[in-house]
Amino acid sequence: MNSAGSSLALNFLMLFDMFVLHHHSALRRVLPIPGIYCNHLLSDLHPSDTCWEIRVQVNRAFLKTELDIYGAERGWPKKLLSLDFIFVDNHSERMLASVVGDHLIQRFFGSIDEGKCYYIKGFTVQLGGEGLNNHYKIIYGAQTEAEEWDVLMVEHGF
Repeated sequence: MNSAGSSLALNFLMLFDMFVLHHHSALRRVLPIPGIYCNHLLSDLHPSDTCWEIRVQVNRAFLKTELDIYGAERGWPKKLLSLDFIFVDNHSERMLASVVGDHLIQRFFGSIDEGKCYYIKGFTVQLGGEGLNNHYKIIYGAQTEAEEWDVLMVEHGF
């Protein structure tokens, strides 16, 4: 086989491997490819990997605040601790997501609405489901991206 033929065969094998890894969730969990995101269900997420990409509906959005005792005496507003969401996937799995830090809260506040669906990637997962049946929660970071996904997910059990 000449060098052009072997190069073509190698490219085909690389594409085939990427296809297999992308379409078989069990393999995705065992063999993540750094820098390549795969669509996951919320039940697939766990803290030992950082290659996550999900499509979810925002079931609820809320702010967690802390009463600033000195500020309250002066009439100042409460201190924002986090912007939180409850996400639901198309298998009706629920998970808490938190945005922590003033810069990130300002970035995502008002850009994610209840009832809408989003494609989200570049986040981490850690322990702490806080009252949901899931033991983990999603933590937004500087690399997190959220893009509105135009789909009506009511047909998937929402």
